[in-house]
Amino acid sequence: MKWMTLGTVMAAAAIVSPTAHAALASEYYQQAREQAPHHLQLQVTQVTLLRGQARGNCEVEATVLRDFRGALEKGSPLRFTLNCIATGVRPMPGPNAWHDYQTLKASHFMEGFFRGAGADIAPAFGQLAQVASEREWPWCEAQTGRCDLPPPSPPLVLECSIVGIGVTGKQVRSGWIIKIADHRMWFWSDIKQLHAGEGRHWQPHLWEPQRTPSPLQVEGDRYTQVSHLYSEGGEQLLMTRTFIYKRSTGEFEERHMAQENGGEDLIRGTCLPIADPEKLPVAADGRQIGS
Repeated sequence: MKWMTLGTVMAAAAIVSPTAHAALASEYYQQAREQAPHHLQLQVTQVTLLRGQARGNCEVEATVLRDFRGALEKGSPLRFTLNCIATGVRPMPGPNAWHDYQTLKASHFMEGFFRGAGADIAPAFGQLAQVASEREWPWCEAQTGRCDLPPPSPPLVLECSIVGIGVTGKQVRSGWIIKIADHRMWFWSDIKQLHAGEGRHWQPHLWEPQRTPSPLQVEGDRYTQVSHLYSEGGEQLLMTRTFIYKRSTGEFEERHMAQENGGEDLIRGTCLPIADPEKLPVAADGRQIGS
């Protein structure tokens, strides 16, 4: 498959980088993708050229198929505008990507990283890619903006035992059950009435997210998940947790940093594959058989 990138002007004769006419450095586009609250796969309903407009001259109507990062429901309607190259309209310098109108109009499925809320949801800096089809996993990834991701590996379910020395000098022992699937990291909880639901379940965040959560970073066989704990209402950052797992060795590192006093816990250990606890039968007393 041809290496496609977000914001590409997808025409047979012209494939233009999203930053070709852009006023911002490439790292700002990457940051926007990484921090966007929604990673959406869309089915395009209609593309309308708004004549007489120099920018934002394509109105896109689409339906949400999947939100890989946020909580937009499947079937949610979206309407947003993009910059389009068309007869009489030439790209102008500015932060937002430009798209070929005819190619955009012929698109059936698109994917990108969106920000905003309600009627203001739109692709970050107009970065949006045409993709081949609907599927259960993403085509695009945030770091490079490439949109030719292969199917994900089978889900990894791991029990990670940790032993280390905390800021008090005492030995710390704990453990997590995690799942890496669909380019996300999940945490297993059997605590009832947690923020993500009731009873035993996989939760997508270690702490209840009061701000946009950071996506899972994948570099080779290294997975990094950063979680932030804020005060009630989300005004003040209290603690940052960084969890790093290296698939080739099974080793992981977990680092907690308290913002107020700079105190830090660093613990290391090993993760071992286990059966998915969600799929294990539950006994009458509530214990999971085989756990």
